[in-house]
Amino acid sequence: MTVTSPATSVLAGGTVQLSATPKDAAGNALNSRVITWAATPGALATISGAGLLTTITPGDVTVTATSEGINGSATVTVVDPTNIPFFDKPFAGEFPVGNFLDHNIPKEFVDNNGIFVTYWGEVHGVTDLTDGHSGYDFNMPVGTPLLAVAPGKVVRILTSTPPFFCPSLGHDVSDQMSIYIEHQLPGGIVIQSNYVHLSRIDVTLNQVVTAGQQVALSGNTGCSTAPHLHFEVYKASTVLTTIDPYGWTGTGPDPWSAALDGAQSIQLWKAGKAPVLAREITFDLNGNAAFAPVVLTRIVYEGVNDAANPNNEFIELTLDTRMAATLSLAGYGFIPMGQPSLTYAFPAGVTLTAANPTVRVYTGSGTNAGLTLYMGHPSGIWVNNFNQLCAIVTYPGGAAPSSYFNCAF
Repeated sequence: MTVTSPATSVLAGGTVQLSATPKDAAGNALNSRVITWAATPGALATISGAGLLTTITPGDVTVTATSEGINGSATVTVVDPTNIPFFDKPFAGEFPVGNFLDHNIPKEFVDNNGIFVTYWGEVHGVTDLTDGHSGYDFNMPVGTPLLAVAPGKVVRILTSTPPFFCPSLGHDVSDQMSIYIEHQLPGGIVIQSNYVHLSRIDVTLNQVVTAGQQVALSGNTGCSTAPHLHFEVYKASTVLTTIDPYGWTGTGPDPWSAALDGAQSIQLWKAGKAPVLAREITFDLNGNAAFAPVVLTRIVYEGVNDAANPNNEFIELTLDTRMAATLSLAGYGFIPMGQPSLTYAFPAGVTLTAANPTVRVYTGSGTNAGLTLYMGHPSGIWVNNFNQLCAIVTYPGGAAPSSYFNCAF
C-alpha cells in the first residue's frame, strides 16, 4: 500500500487530499479496492472516507490507509501559521534598535496618527520613533556584514530609486540600495526578507542563497539619518504585505492583522536566533571630565516588555582615568531624573580601575557579582522615550555638582 500526499506540511485549519494505491506482490496497482482511512493523533486532524485530511492543531499526523488487511502510511506536519521558526539572525553580534515595527499601521510616511504599538502590545507615542515604521532598524556601523536569514532566491535588487521625498532628511533622495530575498515556508507560505540602506550588494538577481550567506554590507544610503540596517519582512501573494518576524504577543488581537489591508504576523526566528531588541543612549567622557571621575556612559532601555522583564534595562557608569586611576564607589549612586524614590546607592566593595573601568546596574533582581549589579525593582524604571532619559550621579555625602547630569537632550 502506497500513501502519497501532495504536501508534507499544511497550515492548521487547512486541507490536503491524500491518495492510496494498493499493490500486489509484484508491485502492480490493484484497482477498485475498498480503502479506509485513519489519522492519528485524532486531536491534530480528521480525515474523510475519501482521504481528505482537515488539519486542526500543530503537530505530526500519521495518515494510514488500509485495504484487505494491508496498511500504508504517510506523515503530514501541521504548521502553526503564527509560529514558523525558520530564520537565523541577519548579522553577527547584537546592535541597538532605533525603530521597532508599528503594529498600529506599519506604513512609514503614510501613518501619522501618533500611536505606536510594539509586538508585545505596548502602546506609546512616537516622540522618538517613526510613526508607521514598517520594520526594525538596527543601528550599526557602515560595512557590517549582512547575512541571509534563510535559504531563498534574490528576487529584487535596487541600487538606486526614482527621487522621493524623505521627511526625516527634508529633501529628495535617490541612492537607496536594497535587496529582496524570497523564502518558501513550511505550510506553503511565501515571504520576502528586505535589507535596506545598504552600502554594498554581494548577490545578483535570481541568485539562490543559503542561510547565513553574506548578501550585503550595511550602510547609510537613501532615506536614512544615520548608519543602520532596516530589516523588513513581507508576506508575498498578489501584493507584498508587511508582517512582523517577531509575531504578536500582545493582549487581544493584533491591530495590524485586524486591518483590511493587514496581515497576520509570524514568529519566524529559530530558538536563540532572534536579534535582541533594546534601545540605548550613550554618553562620552569628554564633556564631563571637569566635574567627576565617574560618568554615566550608557542607558539601555525599552527591551521587550520591560514591565515584566526589568533586566532588559541597565545603566553603565565608567571611570574617567584622566581624573583617577582607581575609584571606590562607596558613597556613590544615581537617581533616575524625576524619580527620587528610585535612588540607587552602590554597595561596599565595588571599585573601578583602568583595567575594569565600567560598572553595569540592571533594573531587576539578580546576584551581584563584581561589576555586575542589580537594583532589585520588579519592573522597568527607564522611560521608553529617548527625549526623557536622564540620571543624576550622586557622590559621597549625598552632594552632586549642580551642573552635572546626563540627559538625552
